[in-house]
Amino acid sequence: MRAPLRAGHGTAPGPERGGGEQAGRAGAIAAMATLRAPADGYTLMLGTSSNTTAGPATNPAFEYDPRKDFSAIGIMGVQPMVLAVNPGLPAHTLAELVALLRANPGKYSYGSGGIGGISHLTGEFFKDRAGGLKLEHIVYKGSGPALQDLLAGRVQVMFDSAVPHLPFVQAGKVRILATFWPKRIGALPDVPTTREAGYPDLVSATALFLLGPRGIAPEVSGRLQGASRETLSDPAFRRGMSEMGIEPPDEVSAASAARYIAEDMDKWARIARNISLQLG
Repeated sequence: MRAPLRAGHGTAPGPERGGGEQAGRAGAIAAMATLRAPADGYTLMLGTSSNTTAGPATNPAFEYDPRKDFSAIGIMGVQPMVLAVNPGLPAHTLAELVALLRANPGKYSYGSGGIGGISHLTGEFFKDRAGGLKLEHIVYKGSGPALQDLLAGRVQVMFDSAVPHLPFVQAGKVRILATFWPKRIGALPDVPTTREAGYPDLVSATALFLLGPRGIAPEVSGRLQGASRETLSDPAFRRGMSEMGIEPPDEVSAASAARYIAEDMDKWARIARNISLQLG
């Protein structure tokens, strides 16, 4: 396996070069194609936090501002981030992990799939909110290699969505200490939240946004929202989403999606400033 890059070395992959968790070329192409399409409701994009909030908020190489360049239709679901550890780590709760890291500054590390991605930013968010912990960031070319090294114990911690970890949790190869969401998620009902552990504002998720070109007429947007609500109200569909670690939204509306985008961008921009992150 190719050795991972350590934070601060090499070049951070931007949206045009691809790699890591930054929205790669496919994400940038999809976004720009959507923006250039007629605003008739027939061209839509299912955006993610990487190319809709975190990426544009932290990387000036992005050519668009989602707060003003898209018509937000609604949020289709959210994938709350989780804190995963190698089972060999002597910590079974978030409190135990924080105590372990405080007692051993710089000894342990976490892996992510790219500088400036959701996993990296969530890790830095956690370190800040837990009192400035010294947990080294190891950068990989994608979350898959980072997960492989978590399984092997070469990194001890990872911040990621639940989906890729679930089979390994069931096999006892990964331990999930907390979910970064206000309430417990359907895929991991026995795992406490960061709020339960005493960090009420430590919330992080990859959201799925239904977006269209700027200027979609309100009546067209309304029909799209109605169709989305109908799909998301199906119990079997919601159950399937939950089992995959995707939490259905509480509300499907243009206003709620636009509000989420603006607040999420502000949060990630603030975290990037705190760690002096420079991309693009």
